[in-house]
Amino acid sequence: RLRDVSAARDRITSARQARELAEQRLANANERFRLGRGTDIFEVISLQNGVVAAQNDEVNARIELLDTLSR
Repeated sequence: RLRDVSAARDRITSARQARELAEQRLANANERFRLGRGTDIFEVISLQNGVVAAQNDEVNARIELLDTLSR
């Protein structure tokens, strides 16, 4: 059980880092788009979708930890 909790915490850390990276990539694309530097709206929308997916993964990792702790 301790190993499961540790693994679940590691997944949260990984998911958080992935979300932060997705948010940074979106912020960079938004700035490029604002400045008219080669980013089109479709890239921005795609990166927005990536942020949402990363947020969902992070929430799911947290749920998994709570589920593991409740056993």
